[in-house]
Amino acid sequence: MKQTFAIGIGGAAGQGVATPGDIFAKIFSRRGLHLNAYNAYQSIIRGGHTLLTIRSGTEKVTNMGDRIDLLIPLNQDTMDRHLRLLTAGAACIYNSDTIKPGVAASGVQLCPLPVSELADITRNKVAQNTLAVGAGLTRSVSASRHWRKFFENSSRKKAMR
Repeated sequence: MKQTFAIGIGGAAGQGVATPGDIFAKIFSRRGLHLNAYNAYQSIIRGGHTLLTIRSGTEKVTNMGDRIDLLIPLNQDTMDRHLRLLTAGAACIYNSDTIKPGVAASGVQLCPLPVSELADITRNKVAQNTLAVGAGLTRSVSASRHWRKFFENSSRKKAMR
């Protein structure tokens, strides 16, 4: 079985889902990983639900799979719709000021991010996205032994090219 890592970033259309996705995709690509991204959206009109899924791996990624390792919900709707997709070992990083988590499966780590304490979002509503990217990178690279091993393996493969 191929070793992959999937991130799901969701929110309302116009809430800034694409930018964090682009950042993660560039980081994975520059680390020598293969990736596949899929953007599912209800509407291009502001407010419709959008979920961007990025799956990366050390080998060619040929499908999106059915597992998400890291969920970054930018609104309550995304949390309500997609928290159930997470299984043991996965994590969910969310703005604890505006989003209330539901019941997560056993072994799923809920990571509340107090955005209002970390950034002035009165002037920049998209600040939570930047904080989520930083927290997501920290979580995905250093907090989990499985994910750390995954990224270390990708660095070795890139060095051998």
